[in-house]
Amino acid sequence: MVTTQRKVPVFHAHGCLGCGRRYADTCRSPLANGRCNTCRLGHPPSVTDLNREPRACCKEDSKLVTDNETLNRYNLGGPGPWWLCRTCSRTQPRNPKEHA
Repeated sequence: MVTTQRKVPVFHAHGCLGCGRRYADTCRSPLANGRCNTCRLGHPPSVTDLNREPRACCKEDSKLVTDNETLNRYNLGGPGPWWLCRTCSRTQPRNPKEHA
């Protein structure tokens, strides 16, 4: 089995330290989570952010991402953990079974 290095591109996803939602940005520290615009600035979540929220299928079909290849494919930053829905392919920084 070939092991890949974790590569976080310029545009990547994080899990907010305030509300726990997934958010995307282009920060210079892709391996550390921060706070989303809603928590930092009080802006309401954007339509894009709302469309990334877990769906009903995420509660049933999400699995913990454990390999760098998947983290790289979905541009997932931060220290993790991340969950991936096997139905809709949404990624979440917290377990949808517990937080949906």
